[in-house]
Amino acid sequence: MLMDKKQLEDAFTALEEYRNKKSAEAYNKVQDIYDNADRQIKLLIFYYFSIMSQRGEVSFESAKRFLKSEELKTFKDNIKSYIEIAKQIKYPPKPSANLQMMMSRQNISVADALKTEVNYQIEYAFSTSYDILEKHISDIYKESYYKSAFEIQKSIGSGKLLPPPKDMNNLMELPWKIDDNSISDRIWKDKNKMMREIEREIAIDINTGRSPQISVENISQKLGVAKSNAKRLILTEEARFGSIAQMQSYKEMGIERYEILATLDLRTSKICQDMDGMIFFVKDYDVGVNAPPFHPRCRTVTIPYFDDDIKSTRAARDIESDKTHYISSDMTYDTWRQKYVNMDKSKESGYNININLQLFANKDLPKQTIKQMEKGIKSYKKQIDIHNDKINNPQKYVENWDKLDKLNQDGLIRHWNKEIETFNKNIHDNIEELKKRGVEID
Repeated sequence: MLMDKKQLEDAFTALEEYRNKKSAEAYNKVQDIYDNADRQIKLLIFYYFSIMSQRGEVSFESAKRFLKSEELKTFKDNIKSYIEIAKQIKYPPKPSANLQMMMSRQNISVADALKTEVNYQIEYAFSTSYDILEKHISDIYKESYYKSAFEIQKSIGSGKLLPPPKDMNNLMELPWKIDDNSISDRIWKDKNKMMREIEREIAIDINTGRSPQISVENISQKLGVAKSNAKRLILTEEARFGSIAQMQSYKEMGIERYEILATLDLRTSKICQDMDGMIFFVKDYDVGVNAPPFHPRCRTVTIPYFDDDIKSTRAARDIESDKTHYISSDMTYDTWRQKYVNMDKSKESGYNININLQLFANKDLPKQTIKQMEKGIKSYKKQIDIHNDKINNPQKYVENWDKLDKLNQDGLIRHWNKEIETFNKNIHDNIEELKKRGVEID
């Protein structure tokens, strides 16, 4: 028995849910790194400002004075530990070169010592975050490629040996078309900007006598912004490389067309609403133009498009090849992977995957208040009215509707109907939850 379209939609939506979960785990690691940098920088500022205060005052002149012997010994002990840690950082720019230079100097000013230690904390935070993000993106790329092929083979009822994903090298250097910046570009630009801003904050304290507490608070805010930027970067790049990997999987499986599938809730962006249900050729696949992500933190996905003729002839054609076999829709992913993934090459890359595909509709419903659920019912009813009007008067909502081919028109009508089904189900779920709490709805 072949998978129906609803099962296919659920499977690819589940894959996106899985990617989001892994992105959250990656972000938690990055967040801990930035929080630690914040704490260390705070301690360093107070320590070196206390040295200046003990010498009479905090000023430009006192900051230029050399560290005393015990202070210098403490500084160099710190530098030695930094150098050892820096050896574990996988990607450039490694902070060890400047640290080695500072170790060779006999006289070091308070200002230079403070700058060196603070810069190391920033270098370490951004370089370690780079390592985490690189591994995360690589894992997402492979998982999306293999999992997409698995669902496609289940849907068409035939399977074949799958080669490893291509173009796995230098994912972090792959630029966006919109601004020609890669992940690497963004991380190092943000790092350099952060170092300049922190240096400026400390300089203001030293030159004006301002309390270091103010710069500590300002630096914490800047690191908070850096954490927010890192979260947006992780989620957006996860969506981008998941999308690119799916496109490669489509090509390997001979899929000619794909369909846009947007997440259906009240947070769905206007562009994703408009793109939902649109069908495009795989040869024209272009991330950000006719394939997700369409914006930062985009949750829209693609699914392979089959009409009845394509599905049946595809299965019959593959079965005739000695490299393909009939597979049933209830085959597990682990069984499929053992049979159809090139295991030797995947072992060489250290690839190991264990995906939980279960989806939970309205999973936050028990946490909502009665007022929120009642408001939700009204919103869903309003959306149903809007979608019925879309079906009856599509020209009002889709520019150049009459110029679209029948394939795209039918896809949009089908998805508007699907959204109505989803809204009705959500209304039913809200009503049932309210009844459990003793609230009757007319």
